[in-house]
Amino acid sequence: MSCRRRAADLRTAAHADPLPTLLSIREAAEVSGLSEWGIRKLLADGQLGEVRVGDRRFVKTATLDAQAGAA
Repeated sequence: MSCRRRAADLRTAAHADPLPTLLSIREAAEVSGLSEWGIRKLLADGQLGEVRVGDRRFVKTATLDAQAGAA
């Protein structure tokens, strides 16, 4: 399943499982409606929590939800 379809399913399904704890930058952008660069900027500014696994960065879903609630 593509990331775009997965994100759309997560947004539209009322009975879907909650979002995973971590999202890739692309998934976080699709779910939030922001650009990937917007997500990267929020990470750089410390407004979103991140977890690094090797050279990959993942966005903490809880901080993405908090950021959306603050907007």
